[in-house]
Amino acid sequence: MVGLVEFTLPLLDIELLSEALAFFGPHGATKLSLESLAVPPEWLTSSSSTAYQRHKAITFHADAYKENASGISRGERFAKVIDASQAVLFHSCKEIEDEYLNLCKKLLGKAVFPIGLLPIEKQERRTVNGS
Repeated sequence: MVGLVEFTLPLLDIELLSEALAFFGPHGATKLSLESLAVPPEWLTSSSSTAYQRHKAITFHADAYKENASGISRGERFAKVIDASQAVLFHSCKEIEDEYLNLCKKLLGKAVFPIGLLPIEKQERRTVNGS
């Protein structure tokens, strides 16, 4: 009979955009209002113009805070995953997003690792006649 083996694996969260995560601010912050999504948050540098366009803010807000069939909103699920994670990995690099990676580390209080950029999708080549 084979006994159970307990594995202690860290939970790591992989995100695409550090700037987007930094936009949401100190973890555990209250629910973002629709109005707050349309302007750069105070904790971003004055040079940042990160904000949602009004029509996108409306769509995001409705989607993020609406309770779905699982009984929990996407925003709540996202917060729980970040809370439980020991570190956050980003598809980015320090050369491009150093400021936002450092801000995420500060805001989340967790280790942040850039793991490289996503490869660019290779475009299909076409000849002049369209084939």
